[in-house]
Amino acid sequence: MQLLLADNNLYYLETAQKMLQFHNEAFQVDAATSSDELIEKLLKKKYDLILLDYNIDEQKGLETLFRIFKTGLNVPIVMMVEDGQENFALDALENGALN
Repeated sequence: MQLLLADNNLYYLETAQKMLQFHNEAFQVDAATSSDELIEKLLKKKYDLILLDYNIDEQKGLETLFRIFKTGLNVPIVMMVEDGQENFALDALENGALN
C-alpha cells in the first residue's frame, strides 16, 4: 500500500513513517513537508491514501484539499486535525470531503 504522509513537522513525519511501517511492512510511506511537495509527489506516483495534516504550511488543509481535487486524481484523503479544530473537519465535509 502506497501512503503519502503530509505534515510540516519533520519529527512527526519521521515518527509516523516508522510507526506505520512497523505495524505493517507492506506500507510504503512517502512524506511531504509542504502542499507544493505533496502535489508534486501526487502527480508523479500513484498513492492509495493521503494522510494530510490540516496545518501543512501557509496553505491550510482546505486549500490543499482543493488543490488535490483539481488534479482529478481519485485518492482517499484522511485529514488530520488537532483537538479543538473540529470546525475545520466540518468545513472539509461541507466542501466535498467524505466521512
